[in-house]
Amino acid sequence: MLDALAGGPKAGLFLQHGGIATLRSYGATDTHSPVRLAGQRTLLAAVRGHVPADHMDLLAGCPDRFVLGDLFFCPAGIRPGVPLASQTTSDLQAPRSDAASHGEAPDMVIVHGHMPVAEPVARPGRVNLDTGAHDTDRLTCGVFEDTRVRFITTGVVAVPAAAAGLRRRPLMVH
Repeated sequence: MLDALAGGPKAGLFLQHGGIATLRSYGATDTHSPVRLAGQRTLLAAVRGHVPADHMDLLAGCPDRFVLGDLFFCPAGIRPGVPLASQTTSDLQAPRSDAASHGEAPDMVIVHGHMPVAEPVARPGRVNLDTGAHDTDRLTCGVFEDTRVRFITTGVVAVPAAAAGLRRRPLMVH
């Protein structure tokens, strides 16, 4: 999002992966159809003023990794063969296949997203929380207790339009 709003090269990627919905939440109204490259810059420029400075500061200040005990939280997994302390931001954000997302991290559990799966995945040494919210409206979080993890997934299900005037309602699933 920061790169896109700054006019960087990843604007299209941002818009394709949840950016349209994000921009709508900040007041963009002309986001109903796919945005062509020429329109991306105009759209992003129009929205830039709607994003509060404190939101931009929060995003800019987010670390690319977070360690809590034996849990290593990062965007997309780790680069195999590279010690955790030597992982670069690019290493932690690079899309990879399921097999390549784990890597070696003795005594740590890698918790990540950026690899959409139908259901959250918990394997020895790795937890993938990405249930493709930008495509599925399902957002998953992990609750880590001792040596176990449980998942809380939100979703949106269609309900009849006549039901209290709502088109969609949230549904919590355990």
